Formats: sequence, C-alpha cells, structure tokens
Amino acid sequence: WRKAPFHLSLQPGSLHTNRLKHLVPFLSALLLMTTIMMVMMIVMRMMMMMMMTMMMMMMITVMTMMMMMMMMMMMMMMMMMMMMMMMMMMMMMMMMIVRSFCVRVIEAYGHSHAQNSHYRTFTLSAF
Repeated sequence: WRKAPFHLSLQPGSLHTNRLKHLVPFLSALLLMTTIMMVMMIVMRMMMMMMMTMMMMMMITVMTMMMMMMMMMMMMMMMMMMMMMMMMMMMMMMMMIVRSFCVRVIEAYGHSHAQNSHYRTFTLSAF
C-alpha cells in the first residue's frame, strides 16, 4: 500500500508526462526562438560577410593608394639620394681637376719665378 505512489509514477499518464505536457508550450516557444535566432544569425552573417568584403575592397584600395604614395615617396627619396651622390661625385671630380690644375700652375710659377724648392713644397703641402 505504501509502494503504490512509486508504482503509479511509472505508469503512463503519470506526473512525469504531466510535467512534460506542462513544459510543451515553453519548449515550442524556445524552439521557435532558436530557429528565429539561427535565421537571424545566418542573415547577419551574410550581411557581415558582405560588409567585410566591401570593407576589404575599400581597405585594399586604400592600401594600394598608400603603397603607391609610399613608393612615390621612396622613389623621390632615392632620386634625391642619387642626385646628392652625383653632386658629391661631381664636386670631388671638380676638386681633383682644380687641385691638379692649381698644383701645375704653382709648379710652373715656382719653376718660372722662384727657383727655390721651399716655396713650391710649401704651396703643394697647402693644397
């Protein structure tokens, strides 16, 4: 007699099934919400993918623009450096030519005017 509720609980139409019936609308609502959320997530993901592709395209264009600007700047810098190097080389060559010319002039002057070698060596050491 005391084991009767236990036996009743195992029968169909017992408290467990009643509890499940009580939970049915809640479960259906939860399922509906989950399906709606899944659809929304898929739509949002598609939108996000579209946005990401658009953003990536924009970023690629911006990056290409930036890279072009950087390349232009680098080319300008390289050109400036080359120009500076060329100027330095030209200056060096001019200095060499002028120095040799001056040395020749001073040697000729020393030979022609003052025969003493002291003056000539002093001028050569100065140059």
